[in-house]
Amino acid sequence: NWLISSRLRHKPRGQLALKLELEKYQVDPQIISQAMSEVGEEELVSCATILLEKSANKYTQLNPWERRNKMYQLLSRKGFSSRIIKTAIDAWSHKQ
Repeated sequence: NWLISSRLRHKPRGQLALKLELEKYQVDPQIISQAMSEVGEEELVSCATILLEKSANKYTQLNPWERRNKMYQLLSRKGFSSRIIKTAIDAWSHKQ
């Protein structure tokens, strides 16, 4: 749990990336699944939105469709699910 909360604060990642990292540290699969179940969707959306805010300057020159596509790719590479990605991009777009 401490590793997940630390990673979400300092290096935001999706559930898939967190799971792979825990497996790399040879954490027991039952502990991984329990820890993953404790991570809420709102927390993941918040982490994804933070990543989008940090990288938003890269995409200002692009048209809206290309910008959305690049943001989707970024979050996908970070291990976020498509549902979380869509929610985060919509939340980020409403802030702008």
